Amino acid sequence: MDAEKAPLRLYQKKLESTLERAKECIVRLNDEDINWCPNRESNSIAWLVLHMAGNLAFFLNETIMGKEVDHEQFRPRKLTKEETLALLESSFSDAIRVLDQLPPEKAGQSVRFRGKLIPVSDLVFNTVVHQAEYAAQIICLAKQRLGASYQRLTSPYLVFSGGDWQLD
Repeated sequence: MDAEKAPLRLYQKKLESTLERAKECIVRLNDEDINWCPNRESNSIAWLVLHMAGNLAFFLNETIMGKEVDHEQFRPRKLTKEETLALLESSFSDAIRVLDQLPPEKAGQSVRFRGKLIPVSDLVFNTVVHQAEYAAQIICLAKQRLGASYQRLTSPYLVFSGGDWQLD
């Protein structure tokens, strides 16, 4: 693996791990659970997944790659369990593909965001961290809905082995 691609590879693997952790929770729930909010100030899992998908599309496709994104598709609404899983999987797969195709030299460039020039590598890092933060909220909501039947997730952790990032 090229040294320049190492951070991007790590970010891809972190997205894969985050996706698996969120999916492990969602598959245990039903449609009602997916759209449940604990209170008016909180979000449902459906809304969180819509936000995650929109965030990935905006930052990776639109801001970094310059591709126009239809933001209407990410507006808050109720989703079925199947729709939620499909959106989560497709948005993360697309993000991982974008990172795979991102030339290493582009990671060293900057893009304009909120009136400031931000290094692409910083924007990618913050986007990946943001996804993990929302996945943690999905885990908490799943724990609340499943109660005593909730079981610990078995998602692998990232380790650097054999010159590359691996899910262990």
